[in-house]
Amino acid sequence: MDTSGPTDVVVSVPARPEFMQLLRAAVGSVAARVDFTYEAIDDLRIAVDEACARILAVPGTPATLFLRIIPEESGIQVVAYTDGEVEEWPPERLEESLTAKILDALTDGVTFERVGTSPAVRILKLTTPGS
Repeated sequence: MDTSGPTDVVVSVPARPEFMQLLRAAVGSVAARVDFTYEAIDDLRIAVDEACARILAVPGTPATLFLRIIPEESGIQVVAYTDGEVEEWPPERLEESLTAKILDALTDGVTFERVGTSPAVRILKLTTPGS
């Protein structure tokens, strides 16, 4: 097993907006490690901020916000989710929301999904857009 390559990183912080800066720093660090440009790192940090803000806006009282950063050969996948539970996710027309438009502009793919019973946002950022 090759342990020198990129590995998944999971960061957990209290589910409060003031801790999102730690998640931005973590994703920026991983993106730099896999040779993203400065511009791509900034786009990814903003996308993580937007995804986490959307997750935190879901009604409920989650205690923890998680960010799973998955480096891949062609880029990075990031999954933002909480330990909260929701009955309905994603809400109707979420794909038409400002959040979705921002994430579409900054990333190479976005899906609104679940991790267990929790709402999640998965984003993909390629090292070379269009590949």
